[in-house]
Amino acid sequence: MRRHSTRLGSDWRRPEGQTDGKCTIAGRNRSWQRTAFSPTTTGAFMAQRGRSIRMFLTDGTPAGLIIAEIVNWTGKALVVPRPALAGFLKREEAQSAGVYILTGADPDDPFRQQLYVGQSETVGRRLVEHDSDPKKDFFDRAIVFVSKDENLTNAHARFLERHLTNRIKVAGRSTPTNGNTPGGAALPEADVADMEYFLDQIEIVLPVLGLDVLRPIATAKSQAAGAAVQNSSAPTALTVSAPFYAPMQLSAGMG
Repeated sequence: MRRHSTRLGSDWRRPEGQTDGKCTIAGRNRSWQRTAFSPTTTGAFMAQRGRSIRMFLTDGTPAGLIIAEIVNWTGKALVVPRPALAGFLKREEAQSAGVYILTGADPDDPFRQQLYVGQSETVGRRLVEHDSDPKKDFFDRAIVFVSKDENLTNAHARFLERHLTNRIKVAGRSTPTNGNTPGGAALPEADVADMEYFLDQIEIVLPVLGLDVLRPIATAKSQAAGAAVQNSSAPTALTVSAPFYAPMQLSAGMG
């Protein structure tokens, strides 16, 4: 894909009366995919990119098995209501290695979810075991994460289980029922990077599936820091790399 890089600062100008989100740079029109905000940092700017999540209701109803995929992600999420477990077991994903979350209402706090995080080389078989376990009576659905290209190994799944459990505990939005912290697995450096990206995608898709348990609870300190950034009016020059044909919207405060 051809890419175009430029510095946004004194060389940027908005044509008079133009409001369609395009900008003129060195006399040439370019459209962009990303939305720029000012003031900001490069990291915060990248975090504002839009994402597409595709959801498929396998039986045509939201109460049945749901498949969710993020465009350009090799993983997929499957929401398995407990009554739909038998149908899930007939699918090929049930034979895959993966990580999963069992979730249900916390009987001691109606505003929290009770969770169990697990992994298996064959996730369907493990869910059957949980379904017959009296200690897992709390869960009413399982959210399963597997790989679309079958490249997720048992070691990857153990790594995901450990770090997903840790992120859930740090966020503090739910009641984990795992007795011990999972042991995880040692992975090569490249695999660690891939699995951290996989975890980031899980963090994006879970709230869309109605399970917002990875977003840390806001503290007074974090709220104050966010307000300070929001109230700042000093423009920031950014170095941006983006497809030259995608739409871009720029803050009027830049110039």
